[in-house]
Amino acid sequence: MKKILLTLALASYPLVAQDTPPPPAAEQPAPETTAAPAPTQDAGKSMQISVSAHPEAASAIGKEKLGKMHDEKGRAGMVASGADGKLLMLGGANFPEAKKGAKSAEERGPKVYYNDVVLYNTADNTSTKLGEISYPIGYAAHTTDSADTIVIAGGCNNDAYLNTTLQVTVKDGKVETTELQPLPTTCANAAYVQVGTKLYVFGGQEKADSTEVLKSAYVLDTAAPETGWQKLADMPQGRMLAVAGCWNNKIYVAGGCSLAPNNGNYEVTDKAIRTYQKSTFCYNITDNTWTQVADMREALVAPIGPMQAGQQGLYLLGGDPGK
Repeated sequence: MKKILLTLALASYPLVAQDTPPPPAAEQPAPETTAAPAPTQDAGKSMQISVSAHPEAASAIGKEKLGKMHDEKGRAGMVASGADGKLLMLGGANFPEAKKGAKSAEERGPKVYYNDVVLYNTADNTSTKLGEISYPIGYAAHTTDSADTIVIAGGCNNDAYLNTTLQVTVKDGKVETTELQPLPTTCANAAYVQVGTKLYVFGGQEKADSTEVLKSAYVLDTAAPETGWQKLADMPQGRMLAVAGCWNNKIYVAGGCSLAPNNGNYEVTDKAIRTYQKSTFCYNITDNTWTQVADMREALVAPIGPMQAGQQGLYLLGGDPGK
């Protein structure tokens, strides 16, 4: 089954995992800004992530300009899964009343979440609304390998952060939904990746006013959803708005941000302060362990996820460097 990648890349760098001798002490990356200890390395060697521009990135992204979205305002936080030249899209959020160049909450207006299910066909650049699910949703983890079925986990809307797990299937042009066992916690803005039939979910934000992020990790076998979510080893440090990808049977979780309570020392009104992160963690699927590997070259929040795998490694696309 041929997969499709539809994305606008602000930047693209392959992340290549290599076993290399550990660098001299003077070249070790600077410690994280959080107080959590760094995980231990394997004796005698370390995992290094090399980050560089590569010609394969261009072919992985593609150069063809596709048609416009079904929503002329555009959307963030959509669920999307594609194969065979088709893309199944669901939900997302935007500010439909925002003024051009809006910077303040008043200029942006209310944020709206959606529940529509749309099929995009690359052959003729057309979008067809197929139906709706029962609740609006954005910023959820989800599977990515089919234009007929998506499993969605967590996410949020204006009413709540969610732990719902929903299977959305398109059959004969109609939308069918099946509620699966929920995530153990409410969760939005998590890193996620599908490996075979298994959906992995890492970190995220438990609720809108959280002052710390989740470091939990879970996996659901979508081929046997009745077994429910399995708890994995926690990440070394919590993250939200990070990105995940699988390479050589290991999962890499990169970037994102941490949260800390706003104790009145900042000229902002948010309850929590974000700290952008550039660290990368490697999860070994075989032995359920984490290792901290080399940092990205700059902190980056909310890249396009999950990272796409190519011959040279994982491609990190887009994101916000906080500048």
